[in-house]
Amino acid sequence: MTMADNADMQLVAVVLEDQGDVYVDTRAMFDYVYANFSKVFLNEHDKPDGVRKFKTEDAYVVLPKGIDVSSLEHEITITDRQNAAGKLTYLYKGQNVGTVEVKLTADYIKEETGYNIEPEMKSVGKKSTDKEEKTEMPIYVKLLIAVVLLVIILLAVLFSLLKYRQVKRRRARQLARKRKKALERRRSNTEQTGENAFRRQSSAGRRKNTQIRNRQVDDRRSGSYRRRDREGRYR
Repeated sequence: MTMADNADMQLVAVVLEDQGDVYVDTRAMFDYVYANFSKVFLNEHDKPDGVRKFKTEDAYVVLPKGIDVSSLEHEITITDRQNAAGKLTYLYKGQNVGTVEVKLTADYIKEETGYNIEPEMKSVGKKSTDKEEKTEMPIYVKLLIAVVLLVIILLAVLFSLLKYRQVKRRRARQLARKRKKALERRRSNTEQTGENAFRRQSSAGRRKNTQIRNRQVDDRRSGSYRRRDREGRYR
């Protein structure tokens, strides 16, 4: 089983009990169909008597090239007389070349089945019209709804802008606090460093004075300590 698509028609070929080359035979069938048949859309041609419209806009049949739809035979089958629904089958030399769903005329339904659907069709049409009239919205209501929607959109945009500015200010305050803490930390470190240096200097001075006093004491003990006389000379 093989499928083929030339962007216009999709074909399916089924080959059973082929004694030759299956691929060659399948391709030959596809080439024959694409060369000798084409898709014909029914909306481009006159409808048969009794058919009011096709249910689909792209209804079509596949015909040999050069054959017109008007030369085909057709059969109409009523599937739902109350809704005037049916099927239209086109035949070419007794072969089915396409079946489409259609809407039939009230005269055809009455002629074939004796059932009169015109009162029902008028009633359905009237109900549909009344419903459309009831559901029709006044113009001022539409304008009011449009204005309300516009106001809601503007409020949403304004709220988003205010929220964005609030977040931006919060981030700026946080950044300022961080900078202030960093500055205070640097000042504290600087003061601590100066205090430590002063302490080291004071400690060094005290050690020097202690060393001098110790040498003086040692000099006195050893007798090498000399006193100054009244004239300031050592003796």
